[in-house]
Amino acid sequence: IHCDPQSAACVVESDLPIDFIPWAIGMTCTVSTVQLNQLFASRTRTGRLLTRAVKLWRKAKPRLHHMPHLFDPMAVAVLLHPEWFEWQRGRVSVSFAPASFAHTQFTPDPQGPHRIARQVKKSVAVRTVWDRILAL
Repeated sequence: IHCDPQSAACVVESDLPIDFIPWAIGMTCTVSTVQLNQLFASRTRTGRLLTRAVKLWRKAKPRLHHMPHLFDPMAVAVLLHPEWFEWQRGRVSVSFAPASFAHTQFTPDPQGPHRIARQVKKSVAVRTVWDRILAL
């Protein structure tokens, strides 16, 4: 939203039905040490590529000591498994106020055009998505 809030506002104001996967969902879907070690041991082309990407990321951010989060995979998972998510219906808007410029705001409304994922079945989502990634 931050890169182009005007376009984002046009989209959400269109009243098209849109499902949102908030940043917090991706933050809860974190790869474990065991899963990361499985990736590092992988000999598939995708496994080697992702291993390199993770190691470069960790080298660039050595003080963070973070494990990878599955932000983009959760956006794909919702298309295949919407039942993994707990939803709330309402309306999303984009703020243009100076203090909250380009932030989204959510107003609950049972008749609203948007759905926000509030929770995810984290263990099944991470395990299933990670197993699929390792199989590539």
